[in-house]
Amino acid sequence: MNAYKLMAYCTYHWKAIGRHGAHSPSLFSFIEFAKNHPHDIENTLRLFFSTSTFIKKELFPSSINFNDIANDTLILIAAIHESKAHTNAWEQLKAHTKVTRSIDFFTFGVIFIKADYKQKEHFIVRI
Repeated sequence: MNAYKLMAYCTYHWKAIGRHGAHSPSLFSFIEFAKNHPHDIENTLRLFFSTSTFIKKELFPSSINFNDIANDTLILIAAIHESKAHTNAWEQLKAHTKVTRSIDFFTFGVIFIKADYKQKEHFIVRI
């Protein structure tokens, strides 16, 4: 683990919330669901948000073209804290106008594009 990633992990661990820190009912429900279903987090996301389109991005996060992505989509992005460049790209993705919610799980992030979510929210979650 490089020095940047170690510092990023310390910051993540300090800010991360568990189920009782989740003020969003849907986030609380997801965390409860994840704790009761010991699958890997990708499968848990697919099960919990089964009506949503699911996209997995292994590439550098800034390669996402939001014009091609429909409403009610989840985008799983790997290695969001791998380097300073990845973290900066993650921050840019979160700031995009189509993004309504994001969840940072440290090793990966999830971007939500859902019209149902009226308020833009960003969470740092520990499961």
